[in-house]
Formats: sequence, structure tokens, C-alpha cells
Amino acid sequence: MFCSNCGKKVPAETKFCPHCGADLRGKAATTATATRPTQTVTGQSWWQRLKAWALKLRHPWVAGIGVLLVVLVISGVVYRHHSFRATVERYPSWVLATKDELTNNSSGTAAKLSFRANGRLYANQDSDGDKLTDALAAKVEDSGTWHGDHKTVTANLQSTDSSTTTKLVFTRLSKFSTTFIGIKFNGYQVRMDMSESGDHESENLYLIHN
Repeated sequence: MFCSNCGKKVPAETKFCPHCGADLRGKAATTATATRPTQTVTGQSWWQRLKAWALKLRHPWVAGIGVLLVVLVISGVVYRHHSFRATVERYPSWVLATKDELTNNSSGTAAKLSFRANGRLYANQDSDGDKLTDALAAKVEDSGTWHGDHKTVTANLQSTDSSTTTKLVFTRLSKFSTTFIGIKFNGYQVRMDMSESGDHESENLYLIHN
């Protein structure tokens, strides 16, 4: 027979349902063909269905913790993927340029940088020229170290004789894209804070890749 209250199968002559505790005295003969009540989920959102499923568990709080952990892991992956550190590491080479250089002004300058996954920073040397077209074609060599977080990247450039170190802190300000000499570039406008031998200066530049 079946319980007239919860619809679950119970032994014959059962007085009280072992599942829900309902009083089955005098109802056994009428419940032999009873069917378990059903509940429609038509129109329910995925969140409502998830909550209904969790409530049926023996320990619903376990499901809550599991969902929370999944959300945290996904959030961490997304956060890491879009961090400034992950972005500069994703592309093999970048060009650091002034606004004047991007507008074909003869007074502009540019430099080529490569942020390697092992924490080493590669850059072109001054002898390779300081125009954007020169920087694009220039070879880079190991020039120091770098590290970063979600919004900033710090580069420590060493001189060729390793006697001095120039610290460059790039703070991401906004996304930027432009077309220069027929090439599409994407990247960011950044604030560069440069420190060297006790001196400090700040300037807005463009860190871009093609």
C-alpha cells in the first residue's frame, strides 16, 4: 500500500507512515492504488529548482557550501584572467608609447617590452631607436624583473652594467585602441610612475600590443 499523505510505499497494515508519520488507520484499503503526488516545475527558474533540490537533501547546508565554493572558484578564475598582470603576460610583446608618438609627432618616443611568465622583463636597448616603428622591429633582451596584480604592473629595469635600477609602476587607467601606420593596436592608457636614484616623475602613456 501507499501512504495517503506522502505517497510513499509502506508495508501492509501499517498504522503510521514511517516516512512522514501520517495516521494510516482505516485508510489502508483506499490507498492501495494511490500515486505519489507530483509537483510541477513549469515556469520555475533554475535557482528555484536548485533550492528545491537542496531542501530534499538530508543536509541542505552541505549543498550550500558546495555552491558557494563553486562560485568562489569561478570568481577567482575570472578575476585572475582579467587582471593587469595576466593581460600583460598573455601577449608576447608590448609597446610603451607617448601620445605624441601615436599621433605622428616627431617629438614622440616608444619602447618595446615583453613580460615573461618567469618574472623576467625583456626590453629593447636605447641603441635600437625610440620611435614606434623602430620599437616594433627591435629585438628585446633580458633587462630586469617584473611583477603585478589586478591593476598595476611594476617593472625593475637594470642598466646594461647593472649599476642602477629604474623602477616603473604602470597603473591601468582605461582601455585604448588606435590604428597606426595601418596596424590596429589595443591596450591601455596607463600612468607610469618612474623612480631612479631618488628622483621620481609621473606621466600618462599608452601600453599597447598589435
